[in-house]
Amino acid sequence: MLEQRKLDARAAERGKLRIAAQWCVVHPATADTGIATWGGASLLDEDESLGGDGTPAVSAFAPEPWPPCSGWPLRPG
Repeated sequence: MLEQRKLDARAAERGKLRIAAQWCVVHPATADTGIATWGGASLLDEDESLGGDGTPAVSAFAPEPWPPCSGWPLRPG
């Protein structure tokens, strides 16, 4: 029973990650939107995007609506 709950929880987390990846795909960074960075929006030539190396660059406006759309709180705690 406990093992099944762990498997179900992992499946749910995988689902959230898949949705997050799709969110990035449909909200790409462009010259018009800028790129999302840890310090806020910046130009496309910024070195440190939110996801880091190997992840898609997302538009500067994409991170803010993500938590409520995904059911996560805007602020931790």
